Amino acid sequence: MWDLFCHPPDLSHTVATKRLTLDTIPRLSTSLEDLNEATVQGLKSCYWPGRSEIIRHGSVTYYLDGAHTEESIEQCAGWFRQEADKEMNALKT
Repeated sequence: MWDLFCHPPDLSHTVATKRLTLDTIPRLSTSLEDLNEATVQGLKSCYWPGRSEIIRHGSVTYYLDGAHTEESIEQCAGWFRQEADKEMNALKT
């Protein structure tokens, strides 16, 4: 189900963090499987500047993320590692 939320920028880590899970938000307490199609499409197309954002300017690449909790910083580090690996692999080819 998490693959539904993998849309640039990848917001799956936001949904996965402890502070933003559906079970901690009373008005949204439902399982991910129970989300209607409109909600799923809204999450997939959501643009959140500064969250897993990549800005390329000439030969410089900026990786931006406003992570501010322990959990979100861990997710941000994983995201950055993954993106940096992709960029390194692209440079090798």
